[in-house]
Amino acid sequence: MTSPASGADVDTSGQASSCVDLSNNMRYRMRDVNTDNEVPTLQDFLNAKGFLRSEPTGFFGLATFKAAKDYQASIGLTPTGYVGPLTRAKIKAMTCQ
Repeated sequence: MTSPASGADVDTSGQASSCVDLSNNMRYRMRDVNTDNEVPTLQDFLNAKGFLRSEPTGFFGLATFKAAKDYQASIGLTPTGYVGPLTRAKIKAMTCQ
């Protein structure tokens, strides 16, 4: 196996390096159609950080709710599972450096 040449394209799809700037508040039982397709974006973020272990579904179900609470607790926010302005700001600050 050879390493990529200097300046070559490198696949970083396994890394969460893209900016996640969510503009909608999200709560349990919301669907992507209610959030401009941001539920799957949130689920991708939670997967990348190890809080969720499922494919993005576009539905904010129990697994996403628990993952959001676990993420909130890990960053010092009250773990409510509601992804509002404070949680969205923390996600943006973490990913849009």
